[in-house]
Amino acid sequence: MTRMESNRKQQNRADFVRAVLALCVLALLSALGGGGPSTIASLAAHLAEGAHVLAPTHPGWNGTPRPEWLDRIDQLARTYLHLLETRGLSDVTVIGSSIGGWIAAEMAALDTTGRIGGLVLIDATGIWVDDAPIPDFFALDARTGELLWKTNLGGTVASGPITFAVDGRQYVAVAGEGALYVFGLPE
Repeated sequence: MTRMESNRKQQNRADFVRAVLALCVLALLSALGGGGPSTIASLAAHLAEGAHVLAPTHPGWNGTPRPEWLDRIDQLARTYLHLLETRGLSDVTVIGSSIGGWIAAEMAALDTTGRIGGLVLIDATGIWVDDAPIPDFFALDARTGELLWKTNLGGTVASGPITFAVDGRQYVAVAGEGALYVFGLPE
């Protein structure tokens, strides 16, 4: 391949990326897992090179006030859909990670006006499907994918797990059906 052909290929690839980003008009990043807004700053900056990006801090997060009536994910999803409507935005790509993925999925399910044109979920947590509750909490070996252990919590797993250590022993905790379950991992 000549240098001119290589440059043409790179230009075509760059044109394609610009065209895809132009379609995104706006990327609503509700990707605020435990780390807060700083965890998505580099992704938002990268997307902003070719698209208009809105990266809100959820009300009640990172020291912001939260209205008393705003206490459920579907309410937050409706609030963000209203934001898109008031700004006259449509064909929006919504990107969400962690709890932001749950909010993004809820937005897509509630969108009756075609505001959302695309959805990207990254490690989404909390998504609820009425006909398919997830009662099992389990661990897989990261190297092989083999099931290490599984337990039925007797109800739906309500959050992503957290891990912590006490006196050198690792524990994992998860919320389910109004209770917090804590498991000591094998030493």
